[in-house]
Amino acid sequence: MAMSTILIVDDNKEFRGMLREMLEDANHRTVEAPDGKAALELYRQEAVDLIITDLIMPVKEGIQTILEFRRLDPKARIIAMSGGNRMSSSNLAMAQKLGANFTLAKPFHPQELLAAVNQVLAKTAE
Repeated sequence: MAMSTILIVDDNKEFRGMLREMLEDANHRTVEAPDGKAALELYRQEAVDLIITDLIMPVKEGIQTILEFRRLDPKARIIAMSGGNRMSSSNLAMAQKLGANFTLAKPFHPQELLAAVNQVLAKTAE
């Protein structure tokens, strides 16, 4: 599979770094944004194959970000992730309903993330 460019959107810098390492170890190229607003600006300038976005973020939260990505590019491939609170599962269900191709509850195992990435990227290669 050709190298994919993945946009990581999360307000937690350490978490973004951890995802970047996992994805780059799996031969993906990554670009990062700390929030939905920055992610949308970056997406307009850069060819991105997949977006991995957190749902709980300042500036522009994940559900709004997913809706805007869908408006900007109906074919955008999106993995939504959320964790650490009771709201996560309902947030993830909402994200899936509004356009996320896949959802992950934090914390997740690196293998879960890579499997989700491969699954979402493979779907569009069909």
